[in-house]
Amino acid sequence: MALTSLFCLVAPLFVETADMHWFNVTIAVNIMLYYVYLLQQFTKRDPLTKLLNRQTYYSDAEKYINDVTAVITMDMNGLKEINDSEGHVAGDTALKALADCFWKAAHKKGQRVYRIGGDEYVILCIGSGEDDVKSLIERIRAEVSETPYTCSIGYAMKSKGSTIDTLYYQADEMLYEEKKEFYVKTGKTRQRKK
Repeated sequence: MALTSLFCLVAPLFVETADMHWFNVTIAVNIMLYYVYLLQQFTKRDPLTKLLNRQTYYSDAEKYINDVTAVITMDMNGLKEINDSEGHVAGDTALKALADCFWKAAHKKGQRVYRIGGDEYVILCIGSGEDDVKSLIERIRAEVSETPYTCSIGYAMKSKGSTIDTLYYQADEMLYEEKKEFYVKTGKTRQRKK
């Protein structure tokens, strides 16, 4: 598409013809295709964090069902407290800060980051071994430690017969064990979503 647009912009400089109808049509079609592309990209992203959204997660889970080797789940600690004490704008700022951390940490190909709701995030790891997954989690913890926020993390590796749903459930269980430890250590109250 880009090459066609470039050609149509440069061609009139070298071709002298009275009928430039094809030029105008090509540019109009390219603009329309680009607009459709932008709309498609917009619908795949979470508007607050710019990460991939829940619908894209479902779509990718089906698309990569045989290629996903691990699922990582992340959940912010203390979002309700931030919303209640500092307001929802502060909560949104916290969610964006964590999303940036997750995106920066998941820099390898095949590590797709999603915000699936509220303060819940997921990474689908495609073709990643357990060492890669543990390394990713370490990078996430390092990035998050640079912020005033914390999160709990869980992961599950694919084994024979496991589905993405079972991996998600196993990772979520690990996450909630970590979250329980966080709230015991800090003495804060905890609201479990399940």
